[in-house]
Amino acid sequence: MISIVIPFCDKDTENVKKTVEKVSSFNFNKEIIVVDDRNDKSVDFSIPNCKIIEYSGNKNLFEARRMGYYYSTGANIWNIDAD
Repeated sequence: MISIVIPFCDKDTENVKKTVEKVSSFNFNKEIIVVDDRNDKSVDFSIPNCKIIEYSGNKNLFEARRMGYYYSTGANIWNIDAD
């Protein structure tokens, strides 16, 4: 299995849903991990069939990827940008 880590911030909220939809169509064993790195979490965010990792504040790309690694269970990790 491969873990696909997709961090996103405030400006990527709409793009990440499209990215997850495309990745979901791939025909191999995978888990999709979306890391919510937004400052403004007042709007509820959910995507079916993936793990959503949230933490407080915007800690930037490195920390978002690190959080994705921590929660991944696959033998390999693939980083994808939300846009």
